[in-house]
Amino acid sequence: MPSTLAVGQAYLAQIETQLADLVSRGRHGDAEALVRVLATLRPSVHTLPPELLSQIFLLASNPRTADLSWLNLKKKSSLEEEFREGSKSLRTALRLSHVCAAWRKVALQTSRMWTTVLPLQGQKIANEAALLSLVKELLARSRPISFPLSYGPTLPHSIRKHLVANISRVDALRILNSELLGAMTGTKCPYLENLEYLHIDLNMRATNPVEPYKPVPQTAAFLTARKLHSVKIEDAPLTSLFLPWAQLTNVVLSPASTSAAECSDALRQCTTATTASLVTPCWDTNAAPISPLHSLPCLEYFELLFENQVGRPEDARRENMTPTFQSLALPSLKRFEIDTMGYGWPAETHSEFLDFIRRAPHVEELVFRSELDAQAVCEIIDLTPSLLKLRFVDCPNAVADPLFEYLTHRTGTQAPVAPRLTTFLVEYSTDLSIDQTKLLAMVESRWSGTLGEEEQARLSSWKKIIFRSGERSADAPANDPWTMPFRARVTELKHLGLSIGIS
Repeated sequence: MPSTLAVGQAYLAQIETQLADLVSRGRHGDAEALVRVLATLRPSVHTLPPELLSQIFLLASNPRTADLSWLNLKKKSSLEEEFREGSKSLRTALRLSHVCAAWRKVALQTSRMWTTVLPLQGQKIANEAALLSLVKELLARSRPISFPLSYGPTLPHSIRKHLVANISRVDALRILNSELLGAMTGTKCPYLENLEYLHIDLNMRATNPVEPYKPVPQTAAFLTARKLHSVKIEDAPLTSLFLPWAQLTNVVLSPASTSAAECSDALRQCTTATTASLVTPCWDTNAAPISPLHSLPCLEYFELLFENQVGRPEDARRENMTPTFQSLALPSLKRFEIDTMGYGWPAETHSEFLDFIRRAPHVEELVFRSELDAQAVCEIIDLTPSLLKLRFVDCPNAVADPLFEYLTHRTGTQAPVAPRLTTFLVEYSTDLSIDQTKLLAMVESRWSGTLGEEEQARLSSWKKIIFRSGERSADAPANDPWTMPFRARVTELKHLGLSIGIS
């Protein structure tokens, strides 16, 4: 297929031949007329109205992508990698504005095109005056539209001062350096009227357990952010941050040098939150029960991880989790993920957890990474009649025969166990000690191919069953842990339409 360039060259040659033919035959008037027609022709891209061209520029540069991912960032990439990824929009905007005078005029009139993450990291600052001039120019081009700000490496005072002077326009703020907080204290406190997203990651978890933490400057600025609804705090002490907890709808807390009581106090104030993720240390064995109960009436998704590393040195050996469960009532909870790996699952914890689940009657999905056993899971399932999805991550004690026997449906029973359960997921890194015959009995008893019409009216059939093996240790047996008859039957069920997989 001929290239676009070849087609263009052939078309140009055809026009030149036509002009030469007209001239050779003395038809100068026709030749001049053809030249005048050709002079009026313009590429279609140059005939687009400015409004449409502006929209095309926005689609091409996509200025608000990097900042909206801050709340979902994982600690895998370096600041330099994030800078390269986040500056794509700015590089595209600059290229578009340098094509021609007409495009530059449209680009400079499209304020939203310049609301990108400012180029404040990724390389050492060689010329402070040049960077300050660039920041001023970009902020002027984006005015009056709000913009995102990622504050990472230490910046010269002149640039920091200019950023704080314009910070009321920021709607998504990422702070990786406490010096910006220091520039917002006392009488320098700004009014954050547009702030909606806040991500603070000060990387303050000490590698040495006895290493003291540096104090974090305290500012009242975030209390002025009436539009703030999503907050992610990592590696920073919660007691140093003054936030409008009651108005937040999306909260992710993975602090540093913060006690279990302080974590719990912050969470309990999030009365309008719909999603929350909390990493908290355990409590002292003699911690007094928290009363009265604190209800979070809007919370639908809750992820809870116990990790003493986020606490203080005295939290290192604590294993008491019960006050966290005692303190909360989550009447709207639908999805709950809990990770207690390394801290056991004693009877007292289980008892308080059951009471906690009783106060969350609408749970549809449970995810466990814990040392609880199969009997404990059965008792939890008994309190979650709306359960749709059950997932286990490295829970060898829970994924066991008593659980399979409990979930095996027996035709004619008056009240089926977990009547809405349709998804069963297991991720394991060590061989499971299970009776595969009992597992298969559980699978087939709740499969649509086995259930009659009357039973299907009372019991939801399986939609997905997955057993996924992670990396095995070097000394683990290399042979397949699943028997050949079991694998054969799984293959048959998959062929008959059941979404089932084992590895």
